Amino acid sequence: MDTSSRLTTEINEPGFEVAPADLEALRDQLKELLKETGVLVLGGSLPKGVSEDVYAGLVQARVQQELRRFLMRTGPPSQRG
Repeated sequence: MDTSSRLTTEINEPGFEVAPADLEALRDQLKELLKETGVLVLGGSLPKGVSEDVYAGLVQARVQQELRRFLMRTGPPSQRG
């Protein structure tokens, strides 16, 4: 943000593709990390290779841990979460 003009420049580029093994590794890491916290925040656009129901799956898996969950998205993935 340019503080003198109060203008913000936003640059959005397509991200990299996520392999199924990487997504599974993320799920495993979250499972361990979330043992130490009470909040899960998911936000941002989904990368290539990730299904639109990924947020819903991550949230549902954590419901049993009684975590507070926050989705910061618009569109179909957030509607499923």
